[in-house]
Amino acid sequence: MRLEHAGKKKSYLTAAVGAVIGYLIFFSSSFWYPTQKAASDYTPIGQLQEIGKTGSSVTVIYWAYAQKQNAMSVELDMSAVKGDVSFAAVDKERRDIPVTVEFSQSGTYILKLDSVQQDFQAVSLRVTVQDKTIRLYTNEGQVDHVDELTFYSDLDGYYQARIKRNILELEQEIQQVKDSIQQWDEEISSYKEQIAQTKARLPYLSQKQRQIKKSYIKTGGNFMSELKRTQLYDAHVAAGADMVDFGGWEMPIQYPTGIVAEHLYTRHACGLFDVSHMGRLLIEGPERIAFLQHVLSSNVMALDIKQAQYAIIPDENGSAIDDAYLYKFNEENFLLVVNAANTEKDLAHLLPIAKEYDCTITDISGDYAAIAVQGPKSKEIMLTLTKGKAVTEPMKNALNIIELEGHKAWIAKTGYTGEPLGYEVYVKSCDAEWLWNRLVELGGRPAGLGARDTLRLEAGLPLYGHEMGKGPDGSNMPIFAVSLAKFAVSFSDQKGDFIGRAALTRQSEAFKKIMNRDFSGMDVLPRRIMPITLLDRGVMRAGMEIYRNGELVGWVTSGTMVPYYRSEGEGLATVITDETAKRSIGMCYIASDVLEDDKVEIDVRGKRLKAVIPPYHMRVDAPPFARPIIYGYEPAQMDVKVDDRAKKAVELIFDATHNHEWRQRQCINLIPSENSASRAVQLLCASDPAFRYAEHKKVKSFYDQDIFYYQGTKFIDRVEQLLVEQMKEYFNCTEVETRVISGQMSNMATFSALMDWKNRLDRKHTPQRLGYVMNNHIIKGGHLSAQPMGALRDYIAIDPVTERHAIVNFPVCEDNIYKIDVEETKKLIDQYRPELIIFGKSMVLHKEPVAAIRKFVDEQNIPTTIMYDMAHVLGLVGDYFQKPFEEGAEIVTGSTHKTFFGPQRGVIATNWKKEDLKYGLWETIQSRAFPGSVSNHHLGTQLGLLMAAYEMNTFKAQYQKAIIENAKHFAKALKKQGLDVAGDPEIGYTETHQVIASVGYGMGPEVAERLERNNIIVNYQATPDEEGFTASGALRMGMSEMTRFGFGFEEFDKLAELMADCILRGKEVGDEVTKLRGGYTRMHYCFDDEKMLNALESFSAKIGL
Repeated sequence: MRLEHAGKKKSYLTAAVGAVIGYLIFFSSSFWYPTQKAASDYTPIGQLQEIGKTGSSVTVIYWAYAQKQNAMSVELDMSAVKGDVSFAAVDKERRDIPVTVEFSQSGTYILKLDSVQQDFQAVSLRVTVQDKTIRLYTNEGQVDHVDELTFYSDLDGYYQARIKRNILELEQEIQQVKDSIQQWDEEISSYKEQIAQTKARLPYLSQKQRQIKKSYIKTGGNFMSELKRTQLYDAHVAAGADMVDFGGWEMPIQYPTGIVAEHLYTRHACGLFDVSHMGRLLIEGPERIAFLQHVLSSNVMALDIKQAQYAIIPDENGSAIDDAYLYKFNEENFLLVVNAANTEKDLAHLLPIAKEYDCTITDISGDYAAIAVQGPKSKEIMLTLTKGKAVTEPMKNALNIIELEGHKAWIAKTGYTGEPLGYEVYVKSCDAEWLWNRLVELGGRPAGLGARDTLRLEAGLPLYGHEMGKGPDGSNMPIFAVSLAKFAVSFSDQKGDFIGRAALTRQSEAFKKIMNRDFSGMDVLPRRIMPITLLDRGVMRAGMEIYRNGELVGWVTSGTMVPYYRSEGEGLATVITDETAKRSIGMCYIASDVLEDDKVEIDVRGKRLKAVIPPYHMRVDAPPFARPIIYGYEPAQMDVKVDDRAKKAVELIFDATHNHEWRQRQCINLIPSENSASRAVQLLCASDPAFRYAEHKKVKSFYDQDIFYYQGTKFIDRVEQLLVEQMKEYFNCTEVETRVISGQMSNMATFSALMDWKNRLDRKHTPQRLGYVMNNHIIKGGHLSAQPMGALRDYIAIDPVTERHAIVNFPVCEDNIYKIDVEETKKLIDQYRPELIIFGKSMVLHKEPVAAIRKFVDEQNIPTTIMYDMAHVLGLVGDYFQKPFEEGAEIVTGSTHKTFFGPQRGVIATNWKKEDLKYGLWETIQSRAFPGSVSNHHLGTQLGLLMAAYEMNTFKAQYQKAIIENAKHFAKALKKQGLDVAGDPEIGYTETHQVIASVGYGMGPEVAERLERNNIIVNYQATPDEEGFTASGALRMGMSEMTRFGFGFEEFDKLAELMADCILRGKEVGDEVTKLRGGYTRMHYCFDDEKMLNALESFSAKIGL
């Protein structure tokens, strides 16, 4: 733990250490660039904290935790405090922590916090002066962990302890500086070696040499003098770049800031790379697809318009001539981008083959420039140029053609840095320098080939000539030696007998065997490209030998010291700090029977250094940042060992009581997928038959009467029949299945039934899966369970042409990304003719266009089934929202605990009559519910759901009107307070119970956590133009629960004000939130007359609750 508050004795040592650190900074300035920090539960040590407007302040001097004592000590400087002071503390689970003042003199306070649980994660200390409160925070990563807490009787004891701590920290810092100096000496030697190797490998020419010597490159009988230059050459020279010969191009290797600084700036901000040297080949003509299918490894038919794919140009032996990217910006042609050094070789290979097809290849490299805009700030910069219009869809490999401040640009969400946020921008050559300069003005920084190489290495991306092509042993490396081959190689029938198919088929089979630990295929695939990390101190370089148990098993193909930012904390609380470090990582061509986590040795200048094969060096699944994965790091685990179970059992009751009190009486719940059930529903859920079985099935021999497999079920039989009738009344439909216990299960049972119904006439062959299904994409707010990654996965077919799941997504309106574009939807339905159309979202502001689509498919005579997953809006069925069956839905599924009043269960409803053909599908749904999905169908919650159905059918008109009016009013109130509210203001921003507010790209998790600390519970939410939940820039809020507790316009106005204070003005509002919530603890829209209250008291007593 670093102390910022120190006395005079420390200052002299600090000066000495500072001189050494200054020396390091001077010679390694490229390390010292700030990065944006995420939020964490941590009040900085030594930083003065104002206490409201009292004129008082407090400074945390020291914070320690002793696990053996389950206690903390906190040293505070409160010399600036005026008036009485009090303290209170809680941990992150909101468990109260006793606070005692162990010492107080001359403004120094020593506090002891007792009974701090080992899984505390974070602690909040509340200091109150003159009725004004400030909260001080620490967490398990920031607190000083000590063996034992010591308390003294006088101030000198604490001063001496403080001096000892400072001396110890300075000694540790001095040792770190010594270690850093030693590491720098080793790295400087390594860099000198790397420079020498680079000079030997590349025809490196200085500026002076270029004036004397000319490089002639023979191309088709013509000779070119001098190296080729991109459209941005003058900009590089003006910026002071070091220019080198790279594959015949004069390119920047680095700028004055240096490779390390350029790498780090790309990782935390935005690096700019001139990639105009890459070959750009335009493929046109009637047989362009057939040609590309023949010469590329990928399936070109899988590309839709405005999509790109990674591809490899194979030879007949299954080795790579080059790797490339294929872009489909429009229907008329393809753009193939190849490596600069291979452009002429690629053309020499492709042009003769193209003569056999009715297509042409045009080298347009000189007509267009290309700039890679990479890093977490790239989107923000590009949005400035597009004037707020979406740059591309948020998915990787998305394309777009768009104006950048009046200049036409072709943009791809691709890149060679591994960044989850990054674009490659193509513009006409005449616009190149304008775009480059404009990107620099907006905060991008030029980066050269050196940083591009370290970035791609950290990302584990192959480089032709290192991880592809000729291997270190001189042999041709098989394409399947590279892990990307499983994505880049297709064996679709659409491709026919493409170049290298036979060899690649053999490699693919060998690869599958190796992945299953069957190494009998190593004659075909003897080695693979894998990441490698040096465990000992040193630097690996390309060509170095790798040994296992003394046997040569491979070679390093790429390697260097790569910088990264250190981080603190765990999970979403991870903080990317300003502190940097380096690690020696690389890629290797190694025996295929070497596995992840295997230890090996690398011969570094005659010395065998320990190394390991990690799974990867970096991950990009938590945008907007690419995150380094440090081998051997183990996150802190919660201590779950229980020695005294009886004691823990009592603690559990107290903890659950505290949580219940907090959620039901102290905080405001705005999670749109949650609700609170009435007392009647809760008591029924806990009563007998909660622990019973009542399996039953309709039997044709008994005229479709339900036959139960257990005795003692007559009560639940009657309950189920009553529940079905209540739900039929609610939906205004013919049939309802209530045995499914979740919305996910409702969908799974329905998909299973649809597939079974499709195959009902042929039981002798492998069942066919569902053909094309239309749904809302999960990024556009679609339900997880309606995605191929969710409940649909086992029931959806793979399109043999595209080799992707047979899914087509609803398009959204250009001016409202939360709303389905009906006219574009009709075009897609006509094109794909989906077997199933699934309406419904989890992020829902608008009604779904069920009626319009039903009318269209009927008019076009398209045989399909329309399903509406109403999980979020199930409690809104009626006059104030939608009546799905009247609008044309055939199946409705949903969860019963979100806007509906019930416990957590599911429901399936249909409106077919017995004479309808599809009534057989309804019977199949029943069979897929039981026995297909559930056995014991949780009878207690089914009993509770019957009470909820009684409540909903009685109070739905008032409730639905109130909830939608509250949502519209709350949205307007948030907007009035200065928050950015999503949706159409003409309709009050929403037509449902949900309100969505944008809080800044990537800021959703931090803001949601801040609100929770202030007793307001919301969802952080990725909007339809964001990359994923960690990049969430919005809050998703629902009005259902607080409407049931009696909130109206006045209360939501006050809540909007408190949220704005917390989000926009950084105020602590927790006490005010609790005060507001305290007046609204009685449930509305339920039976609460005297007769019901008396019945509940009697019932509660009987069941022991």
